[in-house]
Amino acid sequence: MNKSFYTRDSLIVARELLGKEIVYKDKEALIVETEAYTTNDPGSHAYKKRTKRNSVMYEEGGRLYVYLCYGMYNLMNIVTDKKGVPSAVLIRAVEPLNFEAKTNGPGLLTKALGISREHNGLEIGKEFMIKKGIKPRVVVQTTRVGLSRGSELPYRFYIKDNPYISRK
Repeated sequence: MNKSFYTRDSLIVARELLGKEIVYKDKEALIVETEAYTTNDPGSHAYKKRTKRNSVMYEEGGRLYVYLCYGMYNLMNIVTDKKGVPSAVLIRAVEPLNFEAKTNGPGLLTKALGISREHNGLEIGKEFMIKKGIKPRVVVQTTRVGLSRGSELPYRFYIKDNPYISRK
């Protein structure tokens, strides 16, 4: 995927990431569930202000934003939009293509792929790649999962009937 794919609105990118293939080291997986986080979104880490933790979200789209959740899970996001517009897409679930692991949740998939906070800010396209995969037949759009604010927004997308999604 080229840079222009990522430098668009996170809602568009979140939907279009479904079916794309992640390639990292020797592992390949299909993206089957995502959640968008937009600029004026109360669920976003960048909602109130720029901090050291969320500063990668202010970079130009096409980088990884990896953060620690609940003190134990690394969660991987794809930074989207133009530089200075803080938005990202959380990768919630992937379908393993050439390995076996539990990947039906954002903390599980990063563990299976070997993604850690050391990858925060990594540019997509060199060490970590996203390639064209399949075109999903049916995409479901629904509300996000596990948020205290902004959970009512329909910013979650998944491939219908895929057994690897985190929840329906």
